[in-house]
Amino acid sequence: NVIDKFEDERLKYFAKKIIYQEKPELLPSKLYNDIHNETAKKLLSKNSEPWNTIPRTYAEIDTLRVKYEKEDRDDYLEILNDINAYVEDLEKIYLSTS
Repeated sequence: NVIDKFEDERLKYFAKKIIYQEKPELLPSKLYNDIHNETAKKLLSKNSEPWNTIPRTYAEIDTLRVKYEKEDRDDYLEILNDINAYVEDLEKIYLSTS
């Protein structure tokens, strides 16, 4: 109900996105699915986008892995592995709906 009180469509959009992130169970299922699918499409894009995508993130991680392996930076490689695991989890969530 609060979202409908906004006159500016941009504010409505951001309000929906915040609810999607913080309390998705409050959204009607159609709205949740619309936002989720839109997010999945953006994150999984293999095109050159003005935002970061999952495929681009994997490429950047691979590039940094090569660099840090040459520099023998196991501490950085461990951080990259953690980031990669997080991105894999995100990918699983969004691939299941795309």
